Amino acid sequence: MDILKNMLLPPGVEHLQMLPVLIVFMLWAHLPFAGIAWICNLLSLVFWRRDPAAARDLGRVAPITWSTISIFVVLPLASLLFLFQHYLYGETVPVGSYILRLALPIILGFLLLALGQRRRQAALVAAGSVLLAGGYFFFSSVMNLVFTPEKWPFIRRPMPDVFSVTVVVHFKVFCLVSVLLAGAAILFVLFRWPEKRLPADAPHAETFRRMALAMVAGGSLLLPAFMIWELYVAPEPALSLNAFWLSALVLVLLAALAIWSVTMLGRPASRWIAAAFVGALAVSGLLILKDHSLQAAANQEHWVLLNESRARALAEWQGQRAAELAKNMVVDDKLGEKIYNDRCTACHRFDQKVVGPPYNQVLPKYAGDVEKLKTFLRNPVKVDAAYPAMPNQGLTELEVASVASYLLKKYDEGK
Repeated sequence: MDILKNMLLPPGVEHLQMLPVLIVFMLWAHLPFAGIAWICNLLSLVFWRRDPAAARDLGRVAPITWSTISIFVVLPLASLLFLFQHYLYGETVPVGSYILRLALPIILGFLLLALGQRRRQAALVAAGSVLLAGGYFFFSSVMNLVFTPEKWPFIRRPMPDVFSVTVVVHFKVFCLVSVLLAGAAILFVLFRWPEKRLPADAPHAETFRRMALAMVAGGSLLLPAFMIWELYVAPEPALSLNAFWLSALVLVLLAALAIWSVTMLGRPASRWIAAAFVGALAVSGLLILKDHSLQAAANQEHWVLLNESRARALAEWQGQRAAELAKNMVVDDKLGEKIYNDRCTACHRFDQKVVGPPYNQVLPKYAGDVEKLKTFLRNPVKVDAAYPAMPNQGLTELEVASVASYLLKKYDEGK
């Protein structure tokens, strides 16, 4: 990933403000679709032999086509690769390399799912599901690494912390959210979406309804325990008040979804399906925000250092640019004389005190050192307590060089 690092510039203030927003958006664009597609294809394997029509209907919940793979898989993962490279700019932790490595099994897994659905081959769907399980376990380990900066100097493995309890808990949370989302998506797509709605006489309609409600209920009831566990095993520097507030909001939504799904299980038809699907999506988004809150709290020191390095890099670039301009600059004595007459004479004379000291008293220390005079003119500082500080005139490099040259020449002529 050294090539990628060399392609990146230090992030500016605007980039630092936008990075968290873009990271959260890309994660939310990718993870819900990935979880729904993964769980629905796993479920389709259960029906593959005894009820092919049911397996096909489950595949319609999150259709895996070349366009959905491009929009919801390839584009977000490629964006996250560059976003995290900027987010961790200057650090040695190889998060970009990890994201590139996990992208390969994830993209291959989705391609196998697409081929399996198209060719009606359960073996391809099973292989794709296994690859996705491995890819998202690795994904959990990478996301966990982002909010454990104390480990960054020691990371040299091809896969970071795969045996960590925190990673296992994070992956279980992803699995349960995927089950919750898949259940809500099955209800929404197959029972409310007009174009994909199951016929009233479909033999597996009631089975799907009860299975989906059970998935929503199971995900809603089990997630709180793993969320609390995840906060408990999270590094102490990563914990923040925002993370606890977001977790509390998620718990309220999960309680509402659990009550709704259990209530609907005892009825012949389900209501408020669209609201339940939106609630499940909200749970996913809030959990992503909570994870990013943990990352932001853990990376406060890194961001302070990143701001400092950005300021240093900007100053170095401006200095190099000024030096290059100075090499190729042709001093304009007429411009220097004009600036002297228009601005300098309001406060200075060569032979008498006005607001500032006479030039004949101050210019001798700059004789033979025009660069020192130019430095002062660019950013004046108070030198003599007997006189007020000179205001910054906001001169361009050409104006600074021209007026400095003119003043020294005029001083030499008056000796």
